[in-house]
Amino acid sequence: MYSWKRFILAFWSMVWFGCSLLAQPDNGMGENVVFVVDSLTYKQTGSSIEKYKNSVENDGLNVIIAVQKWRNPNSVKKFLKDQYITNKIAGAVFIGDIPIAMLRGAQHLTSAFKIKENSTRFSWPRTSVPSDRFYDDFDLQFRYIRQDTLNPQMHYYRLKPDSPQKINSEIYSGRMALYGPDSLKYQRLGNYLQRIARQKEQGLRLDNAFIYTGHGYHSESLDAWNSNCERYREQFPNLQKPGKRLRFFNHAMDGNMKYNIIHYLQQPSMDLAVFHAHGSANKQYLLGFEPAQSIMENIESVKLFLRSKMRRAKKRDKSPAETQIKYMKRYGLPFAWFEDALSDSLAHRDSLLFASQDMFLYDIQNINPQAKLIYFDECFNGAFFNDGYVAGEYVFKGAGKTVTALANSVNVLQDVWANRYFGLIPMGLRAGEWLKLQNKLELHVIGDPTFRFGPKQPIESTVPGEQLFNKDMLDRWLEKEPAALQLLGIRKLYETEQEDALDVLE
Repeated sequence: MYSWKRFILAFWSMVWFGCSLLAQPDNGMGENVVFVVDSLTYKQTGSSIEKYKNSVENDGLNVIIAVQKWRNPNSVKKFLKDQYITNKIAGAVFIGDIPIAMLRGAQHLTSAFKIKENSTRFSWPRTSVPSDRFYDDFDLQFRYIRQDTLNPQMHYYRLKPDSPQKINSEIYSGRMALYGPDSLKYQRLGNYLQRIARQKEQGLRLDNAFIYTGHGYHSESLDAWNSNCERYREQFPNLQKPGKRLRFFNHAMDGNMKYNIIHYLQQPSMDLAVFHAHGSANKQYLLGFEPAQSIMENIESVKLFLRSKMRRAKKRDKSPAETQIKYMKRYGLPFAWFEDALSDSLAHRDSLLFASQDMFLYDIQNINPQAKLIYFDECFNGAFFNDGYVAGEYVFKGAGKTVTALANSVNVLQDVWANRYFGLIPMGLRAGEWLKLQNKLELHVIGDPTFRFGPKQPIESTVPGEQLFNKDMLDRWLEKEPAALQLLGIRKLYETEQEDALDVLE
């Protein structure tokens, strides 16, 4: 009789709160992670989610699946905070149509995003930061503003003045944010989950990687670029052994660099790709125009620039003729340099030139990227609230092999130490745990945040998450572990405020 009462109470509790916990942690040695899934997505892809769950558990984690019609970000955050307290979760995976927190008044928590929020020129989605730090940093406090009128998934919040003014996430998170019509969206999600489940079961080793640096990065300083290459060599010493590869590409090496990158992205042995470049939601800016080597090349470059300005004026319903006169007067240019500027033949030629410079969404759709982890140190490539974004195309492609991407939802500061702590990646650090070390409002895991490289090992032999960290590990890291762990140990020493910190470091 008592067991029936407990069953009825539990049943009505689930009905009342609208949430179903389909799995509970097994209280083993592994950390706990929660899958946050909306009801419709689970209905359409439940069997694929279960396969993904099994692969994550086989990799040393305990999985809780929470299914609900999540109405707003507050309900998700409350649930995660409760799970952090009761089940000590280390991370969360947002699968499907999970509400998006659009943050305002928090530009100081980004690395570069600066825009006038009350501007009449830009829309609210353009002046807000889509960020899952709303979910994984429980201390940040926000005031709810409103729901977006066009996209009901987006909810606007403003950071409260009395909130902590720095990021220190308690858990990591990752988002599986797909787009398009439901028939295609759920099919792609199901295929992706089944594919990565197979890949995780097979084991994911880091044997082959390339690092690409685009135009305008490092202020075009080859000395700075070379120094960054040296840092990667120090972080990935195993990739310099026979049978393994660590390649470095600079945009100035070859005018056809785009097609070289496409070639290496599709190599079956490719495991990791890193892009340091400019970007947008639908484009990776890989190349700049090669410097002119003669007077005629300089003239042709100017003509190309003028044609682009006249076409832009026409596209914006402004007068191309007035644009032409403005530039003729400003720079003293001859009329002949503007001849046929709006002709179809020149427009076609110029479009082919521009297309050869950058990676567009349609380029990604026509290749099969094999790199299992891709880091987009580029602006807007992770803008997951858009109906199409670069990181999403790489990760959720049916024929590709990419499991996880690290990408930014808005612009990001460049020429900085973007690969800090990256030396922990080949040691088995999970993608989500690396994200926690960055403390950026804009940086996100797209895809599986539990992803990690390395052979299957007991969880204690890899870099542990927050819940398994202890002082014995700190002492070991500081005394005899590789430099990557010593760096992490110094950070942990500061975060845990060890009284004997100076003595330990001597």
